[in-house]
Amino acid sequence: MVDTVRTWAALQTSLHDNTTGDILPQNLRDAILTALMYAGPFSGSIDFPTNQSYTVDFQATEAYTINKLFIQTVSGTCTVAIQINGVSVTGLSAVAVSSTLSQPTASGANSVAIGNNVTLVVSGATSPQNMSFKITRTPA
Repeated sequence: MVDTVRTWAALQTSLHDNTTGDILPQNLRDAILTALMYAGPFSGSIDFPTNQSYTVDFQATEAYTINKLFIQTVSGTCTVAIQINGVSVTGLSAVAVSSTLSQPTASGANSVAIGNNVTLVVSGATSPQNMSFKITRTPA
């Protein structure tokens, strides 16, 4: 049988508690392949962010859902929006960024399809420095 990348829901169904011993070797191979294909969160830093768009994921190679943004500067402030193909993610569309950690949750328009572009758009920059961010996601 060919190894197959599966959704998390499909893996949870096939890898139940195994009290009856019916988890097959193929189920485990599929789980390992899926885990290897899933890259986890996007994270990065921008030394001196300016009012512009920064590409986070160019031409996505997998479908996923954006869940949450963690973002902070060392000094200065700005506003950021996470966008998918130029459309702001609901809940991540006008995030105030400062030296205090901000952790907003996406609440809609947060599905990334294969081939989409994800950007972090900075506006209202007032001397921000050393902005660090992490975008958490789950596979579709």
